[in-house]
Parts: sequence; C-alpha cells; structure tokens
Amino acid sequence: MTFPLAVGDFRRSLIQRYDQDGLDLSAGYDLYLRQQKIAATVYVYPSPSLVSIGSPPGTVASARTFLAKREFEARMREVLQPRPSARLIEDTEISVPIGGTLRVGRMTTFEYEDQFAGKRQPLRSHLCMFNFVGGTWTLKYRITYPASFEATREIDTILQGVPWNVPKE
Repeated sequence: MTFPLAVGDFRRSLIQRYDQDGLDLSAGYDLYLRQQKIAATVYVYPSPSLVSIGSPPGTVASARTFLAKREFEARMREVLQPRPSARLIEDTEISVPIGGTLRVGRMTTFEYEDQFAGKRQPLRSHLCMFNFVGGTWTLKYRITYPASFEATREIDTILQGVPWNVPKE
C-alpha cells in the first residue's frame, strides 16, 4: 500500500508502522480549511485469519461476513471505551468508487467532546472499514473534525483519494 503525500487538499502528516514486517501501517492526513481542521487516518492491516481450504464459496462468504462484523465491532469499542459520553449517530453500509470499482464497506458516525486542534470542542468522528480487500487486507479510516463543520465533500475526497494498490484475490 502506498500513501501519497497529498490527497486533494489533505497533506500527509505521518506514516506509522505497527509491526516489524510492515504489514500493519497507517498514514495520517490533515486538512486545514476555513479555520477548521479535519484529521484523517488511513490504516491497512491483515484481515482476520480465515482458513478456507476446501470450503464451499458460501461457507467462506459467511465466515468473512462474521469476521468482518466482529472486527468492526472491536474497532467501534476502541472509539467508544475511552469516550463514555460518545453517542453513536449513524451506522450504515457504504459504497465508495475506488479505482473504477465500487467498494462496499461499513461506516459509523460518532459525536463526542474532546481536545482537538488545540481546544476542547464537540466533534464528529467516522469509522469506515472495508474488510478482505484483495482477499487479505482490511482498510480502516478514522476521520474527525468539529461537529459544527460540514465535511461530506472532504470525507469523500479522503475515502476515494488514497489508492487501494493491494494485490487482488
């Protein structure tokens, strides 16, 4: 996976490696617009382990659905546990055109108050996940910004702008 220096008006601020083999990575992107900040982090890491030797395609698909749901719920807990006042606003399936292919994932939206861009303020934060990309990879996005800001266009920019150059299944 490559993380470009810029995605639209977002500028890459860091790349973080979480394992020795470089299979679990993230890139942070920041956008400053009209005195507002939008912070986005794109993660790529191996999807949950699935042994499917000799299994019928329907069984493999069911197992992937179960594992993807469990992985998404674990990432939701990571958002909610340190923020007891966080409210889940929306939980929906999303379709995003990436590289000429419509990719289906899941997105939740949270609202909470926290320190952000140098001050404590109400925030909106999205968790977006696409599991088993190329059969092997999970792509996760966290996008956070002041709750008073309308960021739909910017969210689309970051979701569609980072190339998904992982091997195909």
